[in-house]
Amino acid sequence: MNKINLILDTDIGPDCDDAGALACVHSLQTTGLCLLLAVTHCTSSPYGAGCIDAINRWYARGSIPVGTLKEQGFLCLPEHMKYNRTIAQNYPNRYTAGEGVPDASDILRETRGRAEDGSVVVCAIGPLVNLSNLLHTAPDGHSPLNGLELVRAKVKRLVVMGGGWKGPEWNFQMQPKAAIVILLLGIMCAIFHVCHPIQQFILMQTYIRISYII
Repeated sequence: MNKINLILDTDIGPDCDDAGALACVHSLQTTGLCLLLAVTHCTSSPYGAGCIDAINRWYARGSIPVGTLKEQGFLCLPEHMKYNRTIAQNYPNRYTAGEGVPDASDILRETRGRAEDGSVVVCAIGPLVNLSNLLHTAPDGHSPLNGLELVRAKVKRLVVMGGGWKGPEWNFQMQPKAAIVILLLGIMCAIFHVCHPIQQFILMQTYIRISYII
């Protein structure tokens, strides 16, 4: 059975919960259950990509493409960078100061453009701004399809950590328009509301294992 082709979109920044999720993905790749195609960062923090790249390098996978949101002013206050700044500035990576990081939309287009139709699982554990931005991209050298067409052609399933039933939830609340756009796409979508890092770790591990089986 083929491995799951996985793209992780994360807002890794103020704490280590998303670092645990990324570590989980690397563990699953080591066991042969998935192949991490790319990781994109969905805030304006200059340290998100460096933090992601440092973690990838720790697992000897420093060639995995990393992209970041290019919009300014989104979740980039000091309190949003307590974790990613420390990792990016103290561990080897390509983007220590946040310079030269590819646009997340370009990375998403490139990785999906190379993938077989209906083969990509996207796991979003932050606000959905990168995924929403992708829909507005035009055909380019990576694919003759526009963003919406590319998503519909390549994405098998979207897994979102977001939503709530007892009030506003952080990931959706930070970019509600993006959340609405993505959820109306009609792609098979599993939505989970989890807050504790251990729950997040277990969720991703369980989901990928189940997807592998079915």
